[in-house]
Amino acid sequence: MSPLEAAALLTLPSLLTNLWQMIAGPSLRAVLTRLWPMMLGVCLGTWGGAGLMAGAFARSSAGLLGLALALYAVSGLTARHFQIDQRHEPWMGPAVGAITEA
Repeated sequence: MSPLEAAALLTLPSLLTNLWQMIAGPSLRAVLTRLWPMMLGVCLGTWGGAGLMAGAFARSSAGLLGLALALYAVSGLTARHFQIDQRHEPWMGPAVGAITEA
């Protein structure tokens, strides 16, 4: 499996879940107001990660992508949920978004 296909396996479920929550949620505006910093971090992490996958680090990035897929699968199988205090969201949102997609 190519790294591009593996990345699609990791990204597609997240995208579909987010779209479903957006459609079913009570207020898109409230969600966007709260989550735009995290989504900005996701975009920046994706662009930075794309450079790593295509550049000189392409060989090692395939292994890291495999590790990310395995961690994603394990986290989906566990019942553990993480929650932070809302006052920390402005600085943690972009960092978590960037780490998630990098």
